[in-house]
Amino acid sequence: MSLKPIVIDNLQNQDSKFELTVLGCSGGPLDGRNCSYLLKNTTLTYNEIVDKDLKDQFICIDAGSGISALSDLINNIKNKKVMSENYLLELYTDSLSVDAYTNCQTLIPFNWSAKEKEKISPYGYSINILKLLKNIFITHSHFDHLSAAIINSPALHSKIVYGSNVTLSNIKKNIFNDAVWPNLITQDGTFLELKELLQGEWFPLNKTYRIKCFQNNHGSYLDNITGERKIYESSAYLINHLNSGRNLLLFGDVEPDSESKQNNYAGKNHIIWNEISQFIINGNLAGIMIECSNLPITNSNEPLYGHMSPLHLISEFLNLRDIVLEKLLQKKGNNNNICNNNNNSCLKGLNVIITHIKESEDGLDPRKRILKELQRLDEMNNLGLIFTIALPGLTYVL
Repeated sequence: MSLKPIVIDNLQNQDSKFELTVLGCSGGPLDGRNCSYLLKNTTLTYNEIVDKDLKDQFICIDAGSGISALSDLINNIKNKKVMSENYLLELYTDSLSVDAYTNCQTLIPFNWSAKEKEKISPYGYSINILKLLKNIFITHSHFDHLSAAIINSPALHSKIVYGSNVTLSNIKKNIFNDAVWPNLITQDGTFLELKELLQGEWFPLNKTYRIKCFQNNHGSYLDNITGERKIYESSAYLINHLNSGRNLLLFGDVEPDSESKQNNYAGKNHIIWNEISQFIINGNLAGIMIECSNLPITNSNEPLYGHMSPLHLISEFLNLRDIVLEKLLQKKGNNNNICNNNNNSCLKGLNVIITHIKESEDGLDPRKRILKELQRLDEMNNLGLIFTIALPGLTYVL
């Protein structure tokens, strides 16, 4: 596959923006490039963070990839390959160039300069970076969002792992139990310390960010003890940058509310949409990262297994649009002609980064097909969303 280089925007006037680095984003069954994201402010480079020994300047959301992915990323930077080649795209013969999947305004290399650290190995430098990582946020306890936190745990000294009560209970009881894996969870934070986030409440993380955790549905399972069918809980994180007031919403795995309703339990996405609607109205939502695991479907009743397809994801954005329009109507009055049922643009220009795409057994690039279908449905519904397909090793400024 021939890949053309990407034109990279510089970071001038990018102060107080989110810098999101994708370590992994595959929805499986591929191992090794699963969901994990580093997030920091654009005002600091990773060189500055390491050279000045600055702790608590970046966070990690999910940990399906870790030291290996970061080491590969740094090695590719040294070899000037990170922006022109991509591991997941090279799995398929029909993939497009990297830039064909990227529509957000600013795409940059990982914010680190190889020249300053040529004598340090990629592995050594990745360890130096992760030593300064303090906070890890886990959306749910499935291995494709957690495996690196397990395998890397002997090297992850003094880390705090945040999540819902259910997620943390699963991690402690079923993984770090001296049977599946050594118990490296400690009250004093020597290795990993677990901290529960209360649902729907702002948590003041540090001087840069506050974070709100929302529960959402990720399918259901049959309880082996009671025989009852229960909802599997995942989470979404709303991250607020205190100085700028900008917000970024990141989902773990999630199903549409319509699927929850079909299975006779309450959907929860509308709660999240209601929360972020005012940020959209005020222009303070930098973007949404959300999964679209499944290939386009022709039958809306096909099983989703707790995930999204393009059709269902667009239906969720239509729900979000309706909530925003309702608030606009309440604000401006019913006489203000701000809404025409088929011609409104309240979501126009909103960055949506698609993640957790499942690899395709037919040998054809699933990312290309999902992006094409999302763009088709977006145009059909006149939403004006800007879709980007997340790729490992790339850094997006939002």
